[in-house]
Amino acid sequence: MKNELYFYDIFPKAVPAGREISVRIRSLSPHTAFTLEEYVLRVYPMTYDIYSETRPPVFETAVRPEQGELSFSHAFPGEQEHSVRIYTREGVCLARLAVYSLQPDLMERRPFMGDFHVHSCCSDGKEAPEFVAAIYREYGFDFMAVTDHLRRRPSLRAVDCYRPLNLDFQIYPGEEVHTYGNNVHIINFAGDFSVNEEARQIDNNIFDWEYPPPEGVGGAGPRPGR
Repeated sequence: MKNELYFYDIFPKAVPAGREISVRIRSLSPHTAFTLEEYVLRVYPMTYDIYSETRPPVFETAVRPEQGELSFSHAFPGEQEHSVRIYTREGVCLARLAVYSLQPDLMERRPFMGDFHVHSCCSDGKEAPEFVAAIYREYGFDFMAVTDHLRRRPSLRAVDCYRPLNLDFQIYPGEEVHTYGNNVHIINFAGDFSVNEEARQIDNNIFDWEYPPPEGVGGAGPRPGR
């Protein structure tokens, strides 16, 4: 979760796709107030990435603060997320916010805020699964899943911890699936079983996070007992 959400508000966050819409950005704290005479604002469609055969154009405009707010108009293409970034004239990025462009069928529906890809201290995160889930609820999320590398068990810890409380917040089981020699990672969200455990029954080279990976993967030695 980004600190910018504490310091800035962007409105609207969901817009009709392909229709020019006026968007406002305001600071929520004096220390992030827009005090410069001019800023550079860029909008990156999230399909603008290294995997795209054709990249949609990045929208760029100069914006000046008016009554403490930045505003701009743009027709957000397609049904996707757009990264709205604010820079100084010297190229320093001050904030990265998000706007979502939707087709009419989705614009009429209530959006839910969730995260399908979250790590805990059980892989390369920092906090315990139960603590991570609590923070997401504090931030106002509707749902989430702990998806640690190669392990589904941490997500079940978070699910079981809050199950008796009957919260208005949904915690799903999950894991990040990847196998030895495969650079592609896939999220198993809300699955009924562990894909990693199933894969271990097929490929004996798959390693668990508690152990160092095989030689050549992250520079560690072989798993004990292999």
